[in-house]
Amino acid sequence: MAPGAMSEFGLHREQVEGMVAAGESFPEVESAIECASLPPDERDALWLFAWALRGRVGSSEHRVARLGPVIAP
Repeated sequence: MAPGAMSEFGLHREQVEGMVAAGESFPEVESAIECASLPPDERDALWLFAWALRGRVGSSEHRVARLGPVIAP
């Protein structure tokens, strides 16, 4: 691999991260992972990465929306 070149796993990791950040549905992300030309253990790692990210992306907005409006005293 050339210096500075990203591994195939790294490229797919960035793709998954971008999909989750863009708000794509988890089934769409799973489909992209399944189509990746990676060994099964690396696809499993990407799935876990995506699953962990989905709880973080937009979590602060979700908490604010769940709290509703705040009434000042």
